[in-house]
Amino acid sequence: MKVRVDYLSLVLLSVLIFQISVIPDTLNIKPLARLINALVLLVLSMFLIFTINNKREKPILLYYSLPVLLVVCGYSINFILALSDSSLGQAGKLLPWIGALTIPFFKKIDVEKSWKVFYIFMFWSVLISLVEYFAIFGGVLTPTRIETDRGVFFKGIFSILHYLDGGIPYFRFYGVFAEPGTTAMFLIPALVYSLMYSKKIAICIFLLAMSLTVSLGGYFSLMITFYLFFSWKAGNMKYAKVGKSVLTLLVVLFGLISIGEFTRQYEKKQLSASVREDNVSNFLGNIGDIVMDKPFGFILEGKSLSELEGENENYVGSNFSFFVAFAQGGILSFLGYTLFFFTNVVVLIKYNIQKQDPDKILACAMISLPALLIYCFQRTTMLETMLYAFLFSVPIFRVLSGKDSKVKINN
Repeated sequence: MKVRVDYLSLVLLSVLIFQISVIPDTLNIKPLARLINALVLLVLSMFLIFTINNKREKPILLYYSLPVLLVVCGYSINFILALSDSSLGQAGKLLPWIGALTIPFFKKIDVEKSWKVFYIFMFWSVLISLVEYFAIFGGVLTPTRIETDRGVFFKGIFSILHYLDGGIPYFRFYGVFAEPGTTAMFLIPALVYSLMYSKKIAICIFLLAMSLTVSLGGYFSLMITFYLFFSWKAGNMKYAKVGKSVLTLLVVLFGLISIGEFTRQYEKKQLSASVREDNVSNFLGNIGDIVMDKPFGFILEGKSLSELEGENENYVGSNFSFFVAFAQGGILSFLGYTLFFFTNVVVLIKYNIQKQDPDKILACAMISLPALLIYCFQRTTMLETMLYAFLFSVPIFRVLSGKDSKVKINN
């Protein structure tokens, strides 16, 4: 019996475990993670070199490949300028962008299978993390203190919790991700997939996890996601326009009722909220001076972005993804990231104004993406992860290229 190995699914699984999650920290396998990530980067870079001259549809080339290539060039220049033994780890920042230029162009890419692999990973990782969460706070499981590149945490077996002074675990749900807000972000596409395919148990698990993150951005993203999902469902009704109108009215009423509570919760964020606001205003208000001072970005030399704060007056913080792109790759990366971001925005607008497409996987991508882009004010968005290449790139191609496109969601 011949066993067929799906190499792209294995790569996706390695991305989920070794790049996106904190499992290498909790299982103490970081050297293995670095090795696997280096191999993935090497293989994808070689594929890019050999296929970069392959013919691409013009809209994909101009509005997708070119912006991503600008980001790669900017990151590469910064990496070369900072090249030293301590800076080699910075090469990993290229992975999402090299992935975006290669993975969706593999002939065997199956987006439906990629979404399924992602959903299965999220289902089991969130379920196990919830069991650990309640076991820790119920006194059944004693957490272990661990030190990571991101700080000090408690860990169960796979999941983490923030370590508070006095050795107390923080109540917000982290799961297998580095921050509650990040957990909330990855829950959005998993929840959309569950809604689209009526996976009721998963819906309940993901909503419980979302509530425990206590992420205001996650809650806001959830509202947008539910609106877009039910709007898509209403589009399949006999009286689609009436259904969408009623849904919009209900959302507006809910927004008016809940805006006061959202405002109060935002004000409670105090320092966290003001830092994000300052990141945006300081960058936009001083963009000319910052660009003149660091045209190729901030030389990292093995440092994390957070370590640069306070060292340079023009480093305005790490919570605004447009500035993070500039910090890591200068003018070229900032320009490429900005163009790439707005390519996604335009695609979403185009998808929502054209005749409704019944493809469920395409809908999963287009319903998830608006909420995910909002995270540009909270550091990392889906665009800066290699997961984007597996789940969103081909659907983006489909809408960019139009009805007559040769791009298929499932090959």
